[in-house]
Amino acid sequence: LLVFFRNGIAKVVDIQQLSSSAIAPYLVNQDRFNTAEVQPDGFGIYWNDQTTLSHRDLYRQGMTVPLTLDALHHYVQSRVVSASEACGILDCSRQNIDDLMRRDKLHPIRTDAKYKLFSKAEVVQRKKE
Repeated sequence: LLVFFRNGIAKVVDIQQLSSSAIAPYLVNQDRFNTAEVQPDGFGIYWNDQTTLSHRDLYRQGMTVPLTLDALHHYVQSRVVSASEACGILDCSRQNIDDLMRRDKLHPIRTDAKYKLFSKAEVVQRKKE
Protein backbone atom coordinates (compact mmCIF):
# COMPACT_ATOMS: atom_id res chain seq x y z
CA LEU A 1 0.00 0.00 0.00
CA LEU A 2 1.05 3.58 -0.63
CA VAL A 3 -0.06 5.53 2.44
CA PHE A 4 0.00 9.30 2.95
CA PHE A 5 0.05 10.35 6.59
CA ARG A 6 -1.18 13.61 8.09
CA ASN A 7 2.38 14.70 8.86
CA GLY A 8 3.08 14.81 5.11
CA ILE A 9 5.15 11.63 5.02
CA ALA A 10 4.37 8.96 2.43
CA LYS A 11 5.24 5.33 3.05
CA VAL A 12 5.03 2.09 1.14
CA VAL A 13 3.75 -0.65 3.42
CA ASP A 14 4.29 -4.34 2.73
CA ILE A 15 1.02 -5.71 4.08
CA GLN A 16 2.48 -9.23 4.10
CA GLN A 17 4.68 -8.11 7.01
CA LEU A 18 1.59 -7.11 8.95
CA SER A 19 -0.25 -10.30 8.17
CA SER A 20 -2.38 -11.77 10.86
CA SER A 21 -4.97 -14.47 10.68
CA ALA A 22 -7.65 -11.76 10.49
CA ILE A 23 -6.34 -10.15 7.30
CA ALA A 24 -4.89 -13.28 5.68
CA PRO A 25 -8.05 -13.96 3.58
CA TYR A 26 -7.76 -10.44 2.12
CA LEU A 27 -4.15 -10.95 1.09
CA VAL A 28 -4.80 -13.95 -1.15
CA ASN A 29 -7.69 -12.40 -3.07
CA GLN A 30 -7.08 -9.09 -4.90
CA ASP A 31 -10.79 -8.30 -5.23
CA ARG A 32 -11.32 -8.78 -1.48
CA PHE A 33 -8.17 -6.81 -0.67
CA ASN A 34 -9.41 -3.90 -2.80
CA THR A 35 -12.51 -3.55 -0.62
CA ALA A 36 -10.34 -1.95 2.10
CA GLU A 37 -11.36 1.57 3.06
CA VAL A 38 -9.84 4.33 5.13
CA GLN A 39 -11.42 4.42 8.58
CA PRO A 40 -13.81 7.39 8.97
CA ASP A 41 -11.45 9.06 11.46
CA GLY A 42 -8.47 8.48 9.14
CA PHE A 43 -6.63 6.38 11.70
CA GLY A 44 -6.18 3.20 9.69
CA ILE A 45 -7.77 0.98 7.09
CA TYR A 46 -10.48 -1.62 7.49
CA TRP A 47 -12.34 -4.33 5.66
CA ASN A 48 -15.00 -4.82 8.33
CA ASP A 49 -15.41 -4.11 12.05
CA GLN A 50 -13.11 -6.96 13.06
CA THR A 51 -10.48 -6.58 10.34
CA THR A 52 -8.44 -3.39 10.60
CA LEU A 53 -4.89 -2.10 10.37
CA SER A 54 -4.12 0.90 12.54
CA HIS A 55 -2.26 3.95 11.30
CA ARG A 56 0.41 3.19 13.90
CA ASP A 57 1.07 -0.26 12.42
CA LEU A 58 1.09 1.14 8.89
CA TYR A 59 3.49 3.92 9.89
CA ARG A 60 5.80 1.64 11.86
CA GLN A 61 6.06 -0.99 9.10
CA GLY A 62 6.19 1.41 6.16
CA MET A 63 9.24 2.49 4.22
CA THR A 64 9.38 6.25 3.65
CA VAL A 65 9.29 7.32 0.01
CA PRO A 66 10.08 10.78 -1.37
CA LEU A 67 6.57 11.61 -2.54
CA THR A 68 4.05 14.18 -1.43
CA LEU A 69 0.31 14.07 -1.82
CA ASP A 70 0.54 17.31 -3.83
CA ALA A 71 3.03 15.65 -6.21
CA LEU A 72 0.69 12.70 -6.64
CA HIS A 73 -2.24 15.03 -7.35
CA HIS A 74 -0.17 16.94 -9.90
CA TYR A 75 0.88 13.69 -11.59
CA VAL A 76 -2.70 12.43 -11.85
CA GLN A 77 -4.01 15.77 -13.12
CA SER A 78 -1.33 16.05 -15.80
CA ARG A 79 -0.62 12.42 -16.76
CA VAL A 80 -3.96 10.59 -16.48
CA VAL A 81 -6.78 11.08 -18.99
CA SER A 82 -10.42 10.04 -19.11
CA ALA A 83 -11.95 8.08 -21.95
CA SER A 84 -13.40 11.34 -23.31
CA GLU A 85 -9.98 12.98 -23.26
CA ALA A 86 -8.45 9.89 -24.91
CA CYS A 87 -11.09 10.18 -27.66
CA GLY A 88 -10.07 13.79 -28.20
CA ILE A 89 -6.36 12.96 -28.37
CA LEU A 90 -6.92 10.02 -30.72
CA ASP A 91 -9.70 11.78 -32.66
CA CYS A 92 -11.95 8.73 -32.35
CA SER A 93 -15.20 7.53 -30.79
CA ARG A 94 -15.74 5.76 -27.48
CA GLN A 95 -16.53 2.62 -29.45
CA ASN A 96 -13.05 2.85 -30.94
CA ILE A 97 -11.55 3.17 -27.44
CA ASP A 98 -13.48 0.05 -26.37
CA ASP A 99 -12.26 -1.77 -29.48
CA LEU A 100 -8.64 -0.79 -28.76
CA MET A 101 -9.06 -2.16 -25.25
CA ARG A 102 -10.60 -5.43 -26.51
CA ARG A 103 -7.69 -5.87 -28.93
CA ASP A 104 -5.21 -5.19 -26.09
CA LYS A 105 -3.92 -2.06 -27.84
CA LEU A 106 -4.94 0.36 -25.07
CA HIS A 107 -4.82 -0.44 -21.37
CA PRO A 108 -6.93 1.41 -18.80
CA ILE A 109 -5.30 2.11 -15.46
CA ARG A 110 -8.71 2.32 -13.80
CA THR A 111 -12.05 0.98 -14.97
CA ASP A 112 -15.44 1.51 -13.42
CA ALA A 113 -18.98 1.06 -14.69
CA LYS A 114 -19.17 4.75 -15.63
CA TYR A 115 -15.61 5.70 -16.54
CA LYS A 116 -12.16 4.60 -17.61
CA LEU A 117 -8.83 6.29 -16.96
CA PHE A 118 -5.72 5.91 -19.11
CA SER A 119 -2.08 6.86 -18.97
CA LYS A 120 -1.77 9.97 -21.11
CA ALA A 121 1.66 8.76 -22.29
CA GLU A 122 0.15 5.52 -23.63
CA VAL A 123 -2.64 7.39 -25.43
CA VAL A 124 -0.20 9.86 -27.01
CA GLN A 125 2.08 6.99 -28.05
CA ARG A 126 -0.91 5.24 -29.63
CA LYS A 127 -1.61 8.39 -31.67
CA LYS A 128 1.96 8.34 -33.02
CA GLU A 129 1.60 4.73 -34.24
